[in-house]
Amino acid sequence: MAAVRPFRALRYNTRDPLSVALVTAPPYDCISPQEQEELYRTHPHNIVRLVLGKETPLDTDRHNRYTRAASLLAKWRKAGILVRDKDPSLYFYQQEFEIDGKTYLREGFLARVGLEEFGSGRVFPHEETMPGPMEDRLRLLRAAHANTEPVFGLYPDALNEVTAAFHEMGAACEPLAQTVDGSGVVHRLYGCPDAVLVKRVSEAMAERPIFIADGHHRYETALAYRRECEAAGGTVGPDHPAASILMLCVSMHHPGLAILPAHRVVSGAAGLTAERLRKATEEHFAWQEFVGAEATSPRLEERLRQARGHAFGLWTRDTSKAFLLTLKDARIMDHLAAEHSKAWRRLDVAVLDRVLLKTDLAKAVAAGAAPELSYVHLAQQAFDAVHEDGADAALVLRPLPVQALQDVAAQSERMPPKSTYFYPKVLSGLVINPLE
Repeated sequence: MAAVRPFRALRYNTRDPLSVALVTAPPYDCISPQEQEELYRTHPHNIVRLVLGKETPLDTDRHNRYTRAASLLAKWRKAGILVRDKDPSLYFYQQEFEIDGKTYLREGFLARVGLEEFGSGRVFPHEETMPGPMEDRLRLLRAAHANTEPVFGLYPDALNEVTAAFHEMGAACEPLAQTVDGSGVVHRLYGCPDAVLVKRVSEAMAERPIFIADGHHRYETALAYRRECEAAGGTVGPDHPAASILMLCVSMHHPGLAILPAHRVVSGAAGLTAERLRKATEEHFAWQEFVGAEATSPRLEERLRQARGHAFGLWTRDTSKAFLLTLKDARIMDHLAAEHSKAWRRLDVAVLDRVLLKTDLAKAVAAGAAPELSYVHLAQQAFDAVHEDGADAALVLRPLPVQALQDVAAQSERMPPKSTYFYPKVLSGLVINPLE
């Protein structure tokens, strides 16, 4: 895999948990306009002003939210609000959280990871990127000359040897920050400058591939920025700041790794009813229906977990019933997605996308209807979207196995949009990687 290197992080000059909570934020692409306003009001030095600054009607090519972010970054450094660590370090990062009443601990480390062009090395994407977010992140990188948020990468480590190295040399790691975010997730950051530990981790990672979990736009932006530096006539060797990127590396075998499904909520599907959808899908799917307590989200999730083959839960606005749809013959994907690998064709989310949404749904809605999808990560949210908020339908999926992500990415393929949701998200503002 690409080289793992220690670095001198730029961090907020505080260890007080309450102060850390005031200046940190979710990742930029998880912040709604309302949350952006709240974060602006929370503290004048909140990281949102760097990662997702406000736009104004007076913005120009020379004065805009990207140039303001760069100016603030320089100003905060000069004022000692942000300080750079003296010693190059790896940063051990723990997140403690709950799902359905069960407590989990996810652990990883933050490092500079050498950039590799996709298809030429051992860094693999799994999602498609879009030009708009790419241009947005590139403009910020050009202006700020810093990785203000990390990419989230997964690496294979069945024995969790890398994580064990941090545990065994815990005395070499200094607690730097701890806080609790608005979702109740506990975040802990440790600085690990010990040369023996750094060498051990770097060597242990040397032959391992990395699969990008979150941050595809940030990674591709860093590649584009490196190419710009090369085109400008500079030599971008492995030690050049533009040759690496800030990344959180987590073992894909870590017991705390949680992948939530992205349930589909369907709106704008005029004419859609359960019966019309049943008729439209009967060639491809077998249906089971449930009423009363059996139609609640916990029971539908339980039945979905127990189902064999490709199966999906369903609620529609016209009935209080719940339904379980099971694909009759997986070989239909060999026809509808022949251009993809077998690993891709066997994904639940691929079956949902190609068979149910793109092939069958159009037959169940009124002529001219343009169904739109939104996404939630808890089955109860999907239920409420239909029965309280007026959505036309909700389709419930099982979580994607991490092995499926690895299998598809190893084929140099990208998954359908919104195939994965890694929880919890990495907190922004704990570390910044200045490109210097």
